[in-house]
Amino acid sequence: MRTFSAFPLVSYDSPELEAVMPKVLVSNPTAAYDFVLTGRNFGEDGRDLVAVGVGGAECERIRLINSTSIACEGARPPWSSTEAFVQISDQTGTLVAAVEYQPQPSVLGV
Repeated sequence: MRTFSAFPLVSYDSPELEAVMPKVLVSNPTAAYDFVLTGRNFGEDGRDLVAVGVGGAECERIRLINSTSIACEGARPPWSSTEAFVQISDQTGTLVAAVEYQPQPSVLGV
């Protein structure tokens, strides 16, 4: 865990991601997906929330739910990674293997 200190009197811990829900991604190229990311050190009011991404796609809209949860709305495939990230000010927290892929279902006959 890295601690950042802008001034001798102000310091805060780096964001830490613990989970992404839903965890399984389906690659429908016409859909936008919403996620909830949970962890620690996301801030208290959302002013320092810079960017959030899941599966290699950055979220179109981000909203701090509380200091341990962030809403990611409008992430669009194609998915290019299994990681998720949260950037708070100049610090980034990453979760490796945050999501899994499920192939898009295909209709074989009617």
